[in-house]
Amino acid sequence: MNKSDYVYMVLDNVLVFNINLPPEFQNNGLNDHLNKFDENYVKIIAGFNKNFLEHFLTISKGKYQNDIADLLKKMEKIAYMVGPIGNLSYLGSDQVDHILTKINDLKIDEIIEEKISLVADDQLPIPDSDVLDAKFVPFEDLKNYKLSESLIELLKQLKIGY
Repeated sequence: MNKSDYVYMVLDNVLVFNINLPPEFQNNGLNDHLNKFDENYVKIIAGFNKNFLEHFLTISKGKYQNDIADLLKKMEKIAYMVGPIGNLSYLGSDQVDHILTKINDLKIDEIIEEKISLVADDQLPIPDSDVLDAKFVPFEDLKNYKLSESLIELLKQLKIGY
């Protein structure tokens, strides 16, 4: 594939992800903007999901490749981790957005799964103290609790002795 193919992939992704383009990227603006980047960087951008593509559109306004080359490399590394085949694919969209807001604070060599997972967890709300004080009930003690008929039926189907 050549650069123009990757540019069209990005343009298609904008439509597929239903992304509202800023005025400077409307009409031919995004095409012109992407053509200022080397093929390798456009290839990276073409692989972005909605979160990453929206972030790219925000941070790259009025900037050239040299201004954001390191940032694109960081984004590529994180995009792989949180993508469908990455070990952090379970992260939600809000967590990925939070990671992207913190990306400038990270050095490229700090971008490892453990660190990215911790950054993503920063965004999670702290549970109420009631939740933290919840009592653990062993499975065998469940018979002392009133269970719905549908739950009892499900437990029977799963052959989980109730």
